[in-house]
Amino acid sequence: MLEIAGLTVTYGGGPVLDSVSLVCRPNEVVAIIGPNGAGKTTLLRTISGLKRGHGRITWNASAIDHASPAKIVAGGISHVPEGRQLFPPLSVRDNLRMGGLRDWRRNRARFRENWDVVCTLFPVLAERLDQQAGSLSGGEQQMLAIGRALMNSPSLLMLDEPSLGLAPIVIENIYRVLFGLRERGLSMIIVEARPEQALQQCDRMILLANGRVLRDARPAELTRDDQLQSLFGFVAEVN
Repeated sequence: MLEIAGLTVTYGGGPVLDSVSLVCRPNEVVAIIGPNGAGKTTLLRTISGLKRGHGRITWNASAIDHASPAKIVAGGISHVPEGRQLFPPLSVRDNLRMGGLRDWRRNRARFRENWDVVCTLFPVLAERLDQQAGSLSGGEQQMLAIGRALMNSPSLLMLDEPSLGLAPIVIENIYRVLFGLRERGLSMIIVEARPEQALQQCDRMILLANGRVLRDARPAELTRDDQLQSLFGFVAEVN
């Protein structure tokens, strides 16, 4: 279980996250929504150890707020960043190998199991193993970024705007795969700028605005005003 308590992160002397507290329980899908600049990406980067803050972050009862990114990944947290950040000159095969490098060195059986899972979830990747990652379509690159993260045998998968810039049918297919992963016991934190992408099957939605948690509720409990705030950071006045 991931627990965050009183997390504050600053850039240039100003707070980007201000006393943020949240929980992601085992086998739970938590969507974090909010307008641009709300601090969503910073939150994931801080959990991953790429950014430092003040507060408490624990993973399965162990503190990770001062752990290295490598140790956090080895502990079972995988991060699919905004923009995918693949290795474009490398092949699909080599990008997947990079994601599973730890198991390749220590547990070949688990590496092969994860490989089979990724190729089953995303058959298009299995067909293009020798193709350069940079030549894939946007949707295929997003599948590869998710597949690379799954090669690390994560217990918690964090995704930063997985639908960004993709066609609706591609988004639907990716979310179908993501929500199917819950059946494998995977917990997920999904950051989205627009709430409709994650409303259908997530367990809880956290509305983040101006670096603060404004709402932590089940999707059915979110009001129209909550959704306006998630999109624009404010509630429109009705005359």
